[in-house]
Amino acid sequence: MKHDISAGSVAQRRSIRAALGSMTATLLMLASLATFAPASAETGARHGSRTAILCAYEPEWQALLPSLTDRQDATYAGVTFVLGRIEGTPVVLIESGISQVNAAIATQTAIDHYNLDGIIVMGISGGVDPDLHVGDVVVPTQWREYLDSVFAREQNGQYTLPSYFAVPQTEHFGMIFPQPVRIQKPMGGTDLHTWFPADARLLDAARKVSADVTLENCTADRKCLPSKPRVIVGGNGISGPAFVDNAAFREFTRRAFQAEAVDMEAAAVAHTSYMNKVPFLSIRSLSDLAGGNAGSNEMEAFQSLASRNALAVLRALLVQLRSER
Repeated sequence: MKHDISAGSVAQRRSIRAALGSMTATLLMLASLATFAPASAETGARHGSRTAILCAYEPEWQALLPSLTDRQDATYAGVTFVLGRIEGTPVVLIESGISQVNAAIATQTAIDHYNLDGIIVMGISGGVDPDLHVGDVVVPTQWREYLDSVFAREQNGQYTLPSYFAVPQTEHFGMIFPQPVRIQKPMGGTDLHTWFPADARLLDAARKVSADVTLENCTADRKCLPSKPRVIVGGNGISGPAFVDNAAFREFTRRAFQAEAVDMEAAAVAHTSYMNKVPFLSIRSLSDLAGGNAGSNEMEAFQSLASRNALAVLRALLVQLRSER
């Protein structure tokens, strides 16, 4: 009997040791996961939600940074994220680098590491609408990637799309036939998307401040614009991997897309934000006319002024959004 009890006790002790060992392994694994969790996730939890402000180009960045207080830096995927406040609003600033790919990577990385309540692209662009002028600020309702396109073959003096591509929704520019973007659906198949929308609430806030923002008219070296800049909320923006400085292509984009402005990043941010269900807006000030002016491109002369005008609208927007909370 004594022997049976001892055997039972040994078996019980072994069972307890096994259970404790399993629990210890689990606890160690959880501790390991906590140790190696991205610091950014902890940062997001500590600081709550933030508004991401994305620039692509150094003059935009230099205009933006002086508005920031309480600066803290972090780097993920080779991109520097600068945390702080602008007009009392918690923000994370991102200098993505020029190009749609850079902008998309920076946007997704920010979404993955921070609790974002919105993403705003701020900076300069080329003007497409002939009624707009250098220094004006445009806040488009939607954005499109204009070089998601087919470069068609020429046959008998005509360019023709292969039969398996979408029927053209716009006119083409020579061999370039713009196409919708194909987006994978969670359960398989694809959806076709032509335009990616700006967030309605952000657009409404932009409209509320548009008439009261003071925009600059002259550069630091006293080169002044012929007309007073203004803020236009609405219309279409387009993005692509090319810097546009060609009058014929500018005219095509106005006819085909009714575009107000053309840049190299905003549509990629809009696309990424759409996929992640994060509110998006883009504030673009015209530094040049994308080839539409009579002389040489004016971007170098007016890029700093245009950057500051975009910043003025951004700051007014953040104040308005803060008042609505």
